[in-house]
Amino acid sequence: VKQTLMGDSINAQRIFALRSACSLLKSVPEGEAIVLAMVVNKLGDPHTKTAAAAAHELRNVLDVHPNMTPIVAREVQQLAHRPQLAPRALYNCVIFLNQLRLTNDSLPSALVKTYFRLFDVTVRKEEQLKGRLLSALLTGVNREQRR
Repeated sequence: VKQTLMGDSINAQRIFALRSACSLLKSVPEGEAIVLAMVVNKLGDPHTKTAAAAAHELRNVLDVHPNMTPIVAREVQQLAHRPQLAPRALYNCVIFLNQLRLTNDSLPSALVKTYFRLFDVTVRKEEQLKGRLLSALLTGVNREQRR
């Protein structure tokens, strides 16, 4: 039912489904496999409000369960590396990763590797958000190097 609602074209229902999925994720974090993938996919939603709501709800989940940060980061990194990902979706992924509260020692180095891979891919492509995306990638690298 939730997966059907998440694909619905009415934005309010999408956001409601996102909130429901995240509340399920908060209450039963062990069953994150399917629900987490659905919520992370919404970071790439073409509707700005839906993508922003997905990022917000994921941050709320991480506030309740900070130990899930590496799992959520890995899922977002997988989304960011999809071949035909829209430039805006990639930008949303990078911004979300930049805003993570880092508690795991191995996570910053994994994020730096991701930022450099995405930097390489972005430089090779002609993308609309190239300047903003490159700025976000460099911000992420700078932030991780300070740790």
